[in-house]
Amino acid sequence: MQILLCRSRITEDWLVTKSLKEPFWRFYWHCDIPAILKFKDDLYELGPDHFALVAPETDFQSQGGRVFDQFYVHFNAAHPYDSCLPGVYIYKITDSIRDRIKTIKKLLEREEQKPSRNLSLLTQSLCCEALTFIPDKYFSDDYVNKKMIKSLEYIEVYYMEEISNAFLASRVGMNVNAFARLFKYHTGVSPHQYIQNRRIREACILLRYTSRTIDEIALMTGFSDRYYFSRIFKKKRGVGPAGFRKQSD
Repeated sequence: MQILLCRSRITEDWLVTKSLKEPFWRFYWHCDIPAILKFKDDLYELGPDHFALVAPETDFQSQGGRVFDQFYVHFNAAHPYDSCLPGVYIYKITDSIRDRIKTIKKLLEREEQKPSRNLSLLTQSLCCEALTFIPDKYFSDDYVNKKMIKSLEYIEVYYMEEISNAFLASRVGMNVNAFARLFKYHTGVSPHQYIQNRRIREACILLRYTSRTIDEIALMTGFSDRYYFSRIFKKKRGVGPAGFRKQSD
C-alpha cells in the first residue's frame, strides 16, 4: 500500500470535469452535501452514508457546483488489487470507517507540515479495509498461479531494470515461449508490455506528486532517455509527460 495523497477540505466548487482517469485508486467520502461521480452512463451520488472507491484507469467525471466537506485519498495497492476492473464502487459506510476518517481528519488539522507515523498507518488501514468490500469477481484471477505471483512480485520491485523474458522464465523453471504465453493468458499483455505499463504508472505518480524533471523521471523508471520515455508515455496515456503534468496542476 502506497499513500499518494490524503486530504480533507471544504471544496468550494466541484463542477463538471473532463476525464479524471489516473493509474491509482481513489477513496472518496463526502461528509455532508452529496456530489456526483459519473462513470460511462451511470451517476453515483456521494454523501455521508456511503463511501466510494474508484479503481485505477477508470475514465470518470465529477459533477457538483456546490460547497461541501470532502475527504479523499489517492493510493496504490499491490497485486492483485492493481488489476481491478475499472469502475466506481459505492458502499455503505461502517462505523469503523467513519471513526477512522474522523481521527485522520483531526490528525490532518494538527499535522499539516509533517505527517506522523500514526496518520500514515491509519490511512493505510482505512484503504485496506475499504478494499475488502470489493468482491473477488472484479479482480483478475492471475494471482492464483504461483509462478505468476513470483514473476509479478519480482517486476514490482525491479521494473526499472532490464528484465528479459528469458530471465523471468528461468526464475520459475519454464521454457521462454511457454512462460510468455502463460503470462499473457493471466495478465492480458506480454511481459514487456506489463513492465512498460508499470514504468509508466510510476512515472505518472512522479510527474504528479514530485518536482523531478522529466529527464530524471525517465531514468528513474527505467527508460534509456527522455525522448524514448516521452514517446512511450504519449502512446500509453494519450498525452506527453509535460502535458500530463500540466493537466495535474
